[in-house]
Amino acid sequence: MAIEGLQIGHSSSELAIWLGYSAPSAFVAAFRRRSGMAPEEWRHRS
Repeated sequence: MAIEGLQIGHSSSELAIWLGYSAPSAFVAAFRRRSGMAPEEWRHRS
């Protein structure tokens, strides 16, 4: 769901709220653990 959101242009803050994270930083940390990069890095590489 996070990848789809990034692909259509949602920000990390929007995705954090949408996916139920307590803060955008928690979402970014979880995304980084799973993908090896921050959401913005992933967006620029895709």
